[in-house]
Amino acid sequence: LALFKSKSYLPILRLPTQKATASTFVDQSLSTLNGVVCAQLGASALMKTALSYFTDELCNNVLEHADASHILIGAQFYSPKGYLDFCICDTGKGFLQSYIDHGKFSIHTHAEAMEKATSGLSTKDKEKNRGFGLATSRNLILDGLKGRMAVSSGNAVRIDLSPNEGMIIEPERFHWPGVLLNVRLYPDNSIN
Repeated sequence: LALFKSKSYLPILRLPTQKATASTFVDQSLSTLNGVVCAQLGASALMKTALSYFTDELCNNVLEHADASHILIGAQFYSPKGYLDFCICDTGKGFLQSYIDHGKFSIHTHAEAMEKATSGLSTKDKEKNRGFGLATSRNLILDGLKGRMAVSSGNAVRIDLSPNEGMIIEPERFHWPGVLLNVRLYPDNSIN
């Protein structure tokens, strides 16, 4: 992975989620992903910290909730267009099944599960080991870094172009078995 620190992309990496190997592979891969993203965007220390938090939080969510055998990550900087896209995804159980398995909430559709997950409804006990979750990560990308984000789970897709411009759609012929998260970031010029 060291070869990719100076590249404009990180190829799609398939990272194991088994406890014995996950932390080493995930930590090294996230460090490389953050390095590629930060180098290509000319990231300030604030942006580096924000991206590190974001990627750590999302991969930890996969490790804790998804029951997935692996995490996929990748990134590409589009120099002529001036933005960088990256993706973190899994083929685990997705938002709806996670809520159903938890048994505490009455959520019946992928769209409902998407709304709840991206608004901060966690299956974790708030008093124990509560992370910041997808809602905080979403705010960080949209408001803090002025990026864009799309999240897919089941047949629901949430597309956010800004903090106040987002929608959940349910495409007819679409189904992602876990969670697919895509982020678009622009050069570091207006971090909040």
